[in-house]
Order: sequence, then structure tokens, then C-alpha cells
Amino acid sequence: MSIYVYASCKNYSRSVSRDVVIQEVGRVLMLPFRPHIMLLVTSSIDKNARIIASRAGFIVVEIGFKVTRENFDRAYRVLRAKLNPIFRK
Repeated sequence: MSIYVYASCKNYSRSVSRDVVIQEVGRVLMLPFRPHIMLLVTSSIDKNARIIASRAGFIVVEIGFKVTRENFDRAYRVLRAKLNPIFRK
């Protein structure tokens, strides 16, 4: 048995908009299969974009800052802390 995961990371200086989320939904719809898990990792995301992503089945993880080489370790810890409760269920 295989588990398919689709992950998209949007490391923007600004919040991810609904247009970006709609593009991601379109990408998933073009895949030859439906992933079991769809992750959207962002530095920040608009309220409407989050709603659209969630309704489309994405797990949205907002890091809270733009990731750079200098803060990569911090970003890793934040991401891990946010994903652990989801995957331990």
C-alpha cells in the first residue's frame, strides 16, 4: 500500500493569496491520482486563502515568517511542532 503526499511550500515575503491557492488546487486536479495528504506550507496566508485551501482538502501550515538560511533551523522546529500533532493522530 502506498501513501501519496502532495506538498507545496510558499516562502513569500507577503501573505499567500487566494489566487495562489487556486493555482495549487488546479495542480492537484491535474495529477493522475488524488494524493492522500495535501500540505500547503506558507510563511503567512490570507484568511480567504486559508478557507479555500482547507475546503479543497489541504492541511495548511503557517510558519509565521519568511525562511532564510539564517533562520532555517527555527523554521524546521516550527514546522515539525505544527506537523507532529497532525500525524500522531
